[in-house]
Amino acid sequence: MFKQLSRKHLLLIPVSIPIVSGCLYYSRHLLSNTIKTETITNDYIHLPNELCSRLFDNEFNNYDEMKETSNVNQDESINISIFKDLEALKLSQRCTLIESVHLALKGNVNDNSFRSPLNTNKLLVRIEDKSHLFELDELLIHLLKCTLSVGKQSECARYLTEQTLILFERNGIFSPDYDKLDNYHIKRYQGLYFQAILENLISSKENVIQLLDNGILILLHKLRELFPDKQVQNWISICISALSIYDETHSHLFHSGWIGILSQWLNSHDLRLNLEAAKVLHNIANKEKFHQSLYLLHPINSTTNSSPKIEFDLIFVHGLQGGVFKTWRQSDSMKNSSNYTDCWPKTWIPLDFDNCRILAVNYQTFLSNWNINCGHAHTLKERSDQLAQELRCANVGDRPIIWVTHSMGGLLVKEMLTDIENQGESKHTYKSLVEQTKGIVFFSVPHKGSEMAVWSPNMQRIISPSNQVLELRKDSPMLIDLHQRFLNLAERHNIECLSFGEGKHSTLIKNPVEFLEYKFMLVPEESADPGIGRFIVLPEDHFRICKPSGRDSESYDELKTFVNRLVHKAYNRSEPIYLPNDLLLSTSIL
Repeated sequence: MFKQLSRKHLLLIPVSIPIVSGCLYYSRHLLSNTIKTETITNDYIHLPNELCSRLFDNEFNNYDEMKETSNVNQDESINISIFKDLEALKLSQRCTLIESVHLALKGNVNDNSFRSPLNTNKLLVRIEDKSHLFELDELLIHLLKCTLSVGKQSECARYLTEQTLILFERNGIFSPDYDKLDNYHIKRYQGLYFQAILENLISSKENVIQLLDNGILILLHKLRELFPDKQVQNWISICISALSIYDETHSHLFHSGWIGILSQWLNSHDLRLNLEAAKVLHNIANKEKFHQSLYLLHPINSTTNSSPKIEFDLIFVHGLQGGVFKTWRQSDSMKNSSNYTDCWPKTWIPLDFDNCRILAVNYQTFLSNWNINCGHAHTLKERSDQLAQELRCANVGDRPIIWVTHSMGGLLVKEMLTDIENQGESKHTYKSLVEQTKGIVFFSVPHKGSEMAVWSPNMQRIISPSNQVLELRKDSPMLIDLHQRFLNLAERHNIECLSFGEGKHSTLIKNPVEFLEYKFMLVPEESADPGIGRFIVLPEDHFRICKPSGRDSESYDELKTFVNRLVHKAYNRSEPIYLPNDLLLSTSIL
C-alpha cells in the first residue's frame, strides 16, 4: 500500500491550500460580487482521482470496508487517515457556498471538508488597486479610520470609534504580549474595540462593505489565531454574525475559510459560539434573517426534508439585566449534575416538542445611566419597535406563536403586541405577530410595577436609574394603561396566559453579616398576577423562578401542558401532541 507516494508529497497538499487560497482571496476579481462562485476555477487545487486510488489495496473496495476490517495494522491505519483527509480536501474543492453550509449544519464533519482559513502571516490588503502590508496594530487602527469616511455611522458608532482610536493610537492593545500587561484594562480595551466594530457593522450596509473591502475578515482570522481566550473568540463570533445579515458578505465568508470555523463553533460546548455559528449558517442558507438580538435554539442541525414539520414558534424573552446566556440556564443548584444544561429551552423542549422552532431574544439593558457608553437605554416602546422588525425578518408570524417571558420581557411583549394593534394600518406588516399569538407565559412579570424601581429623589441622583428601570415603578400609570390595553387585546384575540409568581425574597446586596443583607420581593404577588389565566406561586426568588431544577419540576411540567394544549387547539386536533399521564388532571383547571 501507498508505495508510490511519499509522506512529504501528501503533507504539501494541506499546507499549500491555505497559502494559495489566501493569495487568491486578496486578488481583485475574487472580491467582486459580480462573479459567481461556480465560475471561479483558479482558486482550486485539483487532486486527481488516481492519487486517492493508490491508497487502496486490492482487498479494500472502499473506506468503510477498510475501517471495519479488524486486522488493520499501524501503517494501514495511517493510510486510512490520510485517505480520509484527502477525500475531505477533494470535497472542499467541489462544494459551492450553499453545499458547504449544509455540510456544516449536519455537524461532526471532517474539518478538511471546508475551505481552509486564510493564511494571515502576511496581513496583505488591497486598497484602491494598491497592496499594503500591515502590522496588526496598524490594521486595527486603519479599519476604525476607514469607517469614519463612510458617513453612514450611527451616533453611537461614531462616538465609540473616535474614543477607541484615541486609546489604540497610544497603545497596541492586541499585541501578542498583551498577557504581560494589566489584564483588567486589556480586556476592557479589547471589548471596547470590538464594540466599536460591531456598532459600525450594525449601522448600515455601507459600513459593512467598507469594512469588508479593507480587510475585516483577515483581521478577525488573525485575532482568532492569536487570542484563543473565550472573551475574544465570543466577540469575533458576534462580529461574524452581524456580517451575515447581508447577502453581499456570504461569498467573502466562504472564500476566506469561515465556514469551516463555523462548523467547529457549531459543535462547541461554548453556548455563545454555538448559537452565533447557527445564526450565521442559517442566515447564509435561508432568505429569513436572524438579526443581532434574535437567536435560533432549535432546530439547528436540520437541513433535510426528513425533519419534522415546524408547526409553531416558541419565543423566549428575558428581562432586565438578563440574557439568552444566563436567564434560561438550569438552576445553579444543579450545576454538579451530569444532566445540567446552560440553556434548558434548547436542551429540554425539543425532547418533548420536536415540531416547534425555538427562538430567544437577546437585548442589552441598563440599571443605571452611568453604565451606558453611548446613546441611551431604549424605552419599552423603542425596544418593541425594533423587536417587531427583527421578528418579521425571521418570518415570525407565519405560524402560531407562544411567548415565554421573564420580568421586563413580559412587558416588552405586551407593549409590542398592543402597539401593533393600536397603530392599525401603519403597522399592517406586523399584524401577523398579534394574530398568530396563541399564548404567553409570564415568569414574575411586574404588570403593576416593581419595588426595585422605587427610589427617593436623593437616591435617584446618586444611582441615576435608566429609563428601563424608571418604567418599572410600582403603580406606574404607564404600566397600568399598558396592562389594560393588553387585557382588551387578549380578549379580542383569545390569547391565553400562564403566570408564575415568586414566593421567596430576593437578595440584592450581600453582606458578610447575615442580618444586614438587603432582601425583598422584587415583584409581589399582586403585581405578578395579571388577572387572566392560571396563576401559580413558586417557592423561588425573582432570579431563580425561570430556572427549573429539572424536567420534572413544577414550572416545566406546567409549561409543557400549556404549550401542548395551545398547539392542539390551534390545529383543531382530536388528540393532543403531548400529555404526560401525571398531568391529565391539571388540564381541567386550565
